[in-house]
Amino acid sequence: MSQPYNPYAPPQPQYPQAQQQPYGAPPGWGAAAYQIVGSNLVATSGAPLPDVCLKCGARTNLVRKRKKFQWVPQWTYVLLVLSLLLGAIAMAILQKRGTLDLPLCASCKTRWTHATIAIVLTVLGILVVLPLVGVVAAVLPEDSGPIVAVMLMVAWLVAVVVVSRVYVRARTVWAKRIENNSITVAGVHPTALAALAAEAPRG
Repeated sequence: MSQPYNPYAPPQPQYPQAQQQPYGAPPGWGAAAYQIVGSNLVATSGAPLPDVCLKCGARTNLVRKRKKFQWVPQWTYVLLVLSLLLGAIAMAILQKRGTLDLPLCASCKTRWTHATIAIVLTVLGILVVLPLVGVVAAVLPEDSGPIVAVMLMVAWLVAVVVVSRVYVRARTVWAKRIENNSITVAGVHPTALAALAAEAPRG
């Protein structure tokens, strides 16, 4: 039964109520919390993910790891090599951030922890390399000292790249891109991608 007309009532909208967004969706009607694009997981920062280990696809014995992702355009690394100051400024300005609570099984979470320790120790290796470079430059002849010093620095840089690209990436996931509060996550196991695709919310 229709309500009697009230001339003092606030005006009512003349259009249907907007569809409620899924939890974790970005601003915009019907936006999904996450989706699978190729071999990557594309998720809104803070979106809830189903209970499936991202690194092996397991469904049991899961824990959640809160991961704060950071991303900068690849060309900023080239600029960093050419000019440390300009590269650092560009990275600070263009850096994007996002956070996800990642489902991992206990075994994969342990492997992730080992990868984190490995890369931290490798980066901190500069604290050993720099004094060693100074000793080499002081002890060796002038014609060979600088060459050995440069070789030591290059060896350290190669170690950082190898540990990061080979050891760490095999045990973690990482942000391939962050844009408009959306994180493109790489390194997700194919089994996990299939499970996530099957349970992806429909926009």
